Amino acid sequence: MRLWPWLRRRLPSLRFRRDDVLGPYRASYVCHAPPLVIDIEGDRPGDVDADARAARSEWLAGQGYLQLCFDGAQVLDDPEAVVDAIAAELAWPDNPPCAPQPDDERWMRQALAVAERAAQAGEVPVGAVLVTADGEVLAEGWNLPISLHDASAHAEMLALRRGGERLANYRLAGTTLYVTLEPCLMCAGAIIHARVSRLVYAARDDKAGAVDSVYDVIARPRLNHRVQWCGGVLEAEAAAMLRAFFQQRRDSR
Repeated sequence: MRLWPWLRRRLPSLRFRRDDVLGPYRASYVCHAPPLVIDIEGDRPGDVDADARAARSEWLAGQGYLQLCFDGAQVLDDPEAVVDAIAAELAWPDNPPCAPQPDDERWMRQALAVAERAAQAGEVPVGAVLVTADGEVLAEGWNLPISLHDASAHAEMLALRRGGERLANYRLAGTTLYVTLEPCLMCAGAIIHARVSRLVYAARDDKAGAVDSVYDVIARPRLNHRVQWCGGVLEAEAAAMLRAFFQQRRDSR
């Protein structure tokens, strides 16, 4: 198809693979970052059954892939217009912060109390509380990477793991995650994959934050799931706790 050279010319930062396989399905063009599938009608003549198409579309959406489909004749006649349409779809909309809720400070104070457990263990004091839509604490987590010899043992990750174990489901739809420090790239990605509905954080992390500071994984999502978010709840208290911890560590040297 004529689309291949146009994709390489107009979208050089994206790595497309032609006639690629994703799980049990085949696609005309696939890009993994951002996750995008482009189908050209006529490339897959065997895929004409409506139920089969619906199952394929559902599977790809579950894997986080944006799906675009174009008619083969359109690609032959005007490939530039097709690539323009693809570029327009990749202009992902912003995900602005939501307004604080009445109970946010209450749950954030609990997260701050949880963060104290990390400090007592000699870990950076970050705490997380996962709350259901009914206002029930589903799980808590605090930083333990040193104690557990596990670089992934951030407060958010541990809360998500414990919440998933309690529900026997990795998807945590309807939950709100409260955390005392803006999540990093790893934690932001896990929050999205866990389908957490809402994220509330206290202190901004200007060195590694991945909500809307250094990175914008949550504020400008490239995946299908969009997390509502709010930052700055009890920010002064959380920042003071972190400063005190690092000052104590410096004084003890």
